[in-house]
Amino acid sequence: MNGSGGQHSSLPIIMRGLVQPTSGGAFTGTLTGGNNFNSDDGQANYYQFDVPAGVSNLKASVKLTNDPGDTVETQLVAPSGYAVGSGSNQLTTAYNPTTRVGTFSPQLGTDAYARAPQAGRWTLVIRFPGNVVGDEVSQPFTGSVTFNTVKVDGSAVRTATKRPLAAKKPVGITVPVTNTGTQPMNFFLDPRLNTTSTLTLAPVEPQTNFQSPLNSSESSPAWLVPTESSQFTVTATASAPIGLNYGPESGDPVTLSTTNGTTATGSITGSPLPNGVWAANVVQIGPFAAPTTTTANLSATVRAAPFDANVVPDATDFWQTSVTPATSMHLVTVLPGQTVTLTANITPTGPSGTTVSGTVYVDSLVVGSTSTESGFEYNDSGSTEPAGDELAAIPYSYTIS
Repeated sequence: MNGSGGQHSSLPIIMRGLVQPTSGGAFTGTLTGGNNFNSDDGQANYYQFDVPAGVSNLKASVKLTNDPGDTVETQLVAPSGYAVGSGSNQLTTAYNPTTRVGTFSPQLGTDAYARAPQAGRWTLVIRFPGNVVGDEVSQPFTGSVTFNTVKVDGSAVRTATKRPLAAKKPVGITVPVTNTGTQPMNFFLDPRLNTTSTLTLAPVEPQTNFQSPLNSSESSPAWLVPTESSQFTVTATASAPIGLNYGPESGDPVTLSTTNGTTATGSITGSPLPNGVWAANVVQIGPFAAPTTTTANLSATVRAAPFDANVVPDATDFWQTSVTPATSMHLVTVLPGQTVTLTANITPTGPSGTTVSGTVYVDSLVVGSTSTESGFEYNDSGSTEPAGDELAAIPYSYTIS
């Protein structure tokens, strides 16, 4: 651009390609790498697409040409502005949800899913964090956005629960799931009751005796927010007046608390909220006569569909670890085109005549690298950023005999 005084300047432009899922949904791009400034920084591509009303599920696939050593991570951002689906080309082969340490197998691509997507314009964010592999200067990639591709058979669940079930006698249920994506995925069952309650979240980063201001070796308090959450609330008490900023480590929204003396409370709603790791930072409220530190204790809850403790899946329900920490997971990995049968046992508990209603969600585990966004707002010593996608929902209802 040329100014009236002869000065020259440039104007950055962000381009978002508009993908047409009803015409195949294909798109292409080229990975050229990051700037080597930060291990999490790198190239990002944005594509948008329109979802009509009545779509059962959507899938966004991205595939590199030849080098799985380059990391690919994706987010599906709904018209609400919240990310409700994600993908990573780092297939998890073992994982400790408490330490967020695992082993991974690089793949050429990744698939991200969203169940019952909101009608409107969506954004697919493709990130290539970190430095690219040094044996080439660029790598083309291809992708697609498609609707209604999920293949899950919930008939056995409905058959098993349509009759009265005897108290304390286990009943097995089976759910055949086909991987209709382009890459291997880890699937699991997530049984929930058809109610809403307040769940107290277990911390994934320390939440007590937290020092503010934070030094570079400490982590911000953090929690795992499960799917089907409609409200997140965080509370902090300290030895001095404080405030909070909080939100998902993967990005928006970053929200501020209300303050009442030495107590700060923040709450945000969504339908649904982004799942994954959420964090908070404590900030002191001045003015100050001299630099000071304060100690704070935090806690967090969500309003969500509660877990059905009487339905125990064989594969680990990752979201259950948000309230009951675990140090390992039983993973069920499904190859593209392969069908596996996920299983669970229902052990009815309660008085005779009680009716129990719930939903068995079919989800995938997605574990990416610690988000670039978290480095801007929060300190996070974890090496991974776990999340997940909902693919299908199977309702069930039975009466205890």
